[in-house]
Amino acid sequence: MDAKTLEEGVIPPARPERRRRFRAEENQWSLAQAEMAGQSISSRARRYGMSASMLFRWMRLSEEGRCPG
Repeated sequence: MDAKTLEEGVIPPARPERRRRFRAEENQWSLAQAEMAGQSISSRARRYGMSASMLFRWMRLSEEGRCPG
């Protein structure tokens, strides 16, 4: 990892060749972080090593009452 990555707090995926599985607690925490003001959803998703489309999907499911996880 380079110094810029550490400085920005980006979390690299554990195994880039495999899909990550997120627990319900991680999903809820990610959604809570995404709702906070100050940064875009896409930048928050990148910070936590996930696809922005995944986070947007979780948000849509949460709004529909079908919480992910």
